[in-house]
Amino acid sequence: MVGDLAGFREKYGECACYVGGMPDDEESERYIAENRERFDAIYRRWELERIRP
Repeated sequence: MVGDLAGFREKYGECACYVGGMPDDEESERYIAENRERFDAIYRRWELERIRP
């Protein structure tokens, strides 16, 4: 779990819900699908930073 959603958005430039693949409407679902590779890269970066403080 991210915890600080505003901090996540500020640091990574995207909403944590989008990066995590959790759309709240059809437009969000399309946006997530179109940006899946970029979101996967953001997720991997976030995950590594969580593991290595």
